[in-house]
Formats: sequence, C-alpha cells, structure tokens
Amino acid sequence: MQSEYHLMWREPEKEVLPLLGELGIGFVPYSPLNRGVLGGAITPYTRFDSGNDNRGTLPRFTPDAIRTNLALVEVLNAFGRTRGMTSAQVALRGRG
Repeated sequence: MQSEYHLMWREPEKEVLPLLGELGIGFVPYSPLNRGVLGGAITPYTRFDSGNDNRGTLPRFTPDAIRTNLALVEVLNAFGRTRGMTSAQVALRGRG
C-alpha cells in the first residue's frame, strides 16, 4: 500500500500500519519529504506551476504555512549539521 507519510503527517501510524503489519502487507511512504518542504527546497517565495503542480492549491503551501513549517526544517538542519546530514537525510532517517 502507498500513502502519504512523513514527519509532519504520521496518521498512518494509528490504524493503517498496524493493520498492514498484521496482514503482512508492505507500506510505501508517498512524499516522505512532504513534497519538498522537509528538504528545505520550499520557501515562502516558491511559486508552483498551476499547470502541473497542485501544491499551490494546498493550505500547507501558503506562504504563511511555509514560514511556520520552516521552523521544523531549521530544527532538522541544526540536528543534521552536527552529524554531517542534510535536513532531508534527517527526515528520512527519522521515519519509523
């Protein structure tokens, strides 16, 4: 099964992951970097192409939401700096 799953969206842990474990079904995280946010690639000034990128329609990608969420990216950066890791590497390693 594939579903969105990252440090900012852990909902599958409540019911989906336990059920899949019981049934012996694998899980593939979709967008483990929150569509670029956790890798630090998105800023409040990022503009999304409405022709092929739906992020501009999602509330979590408004400039204000991105500004707020960048605080988490900075925490990941600070943690990673002392370990020679990028925010993306920390976010990916932190799952599970």
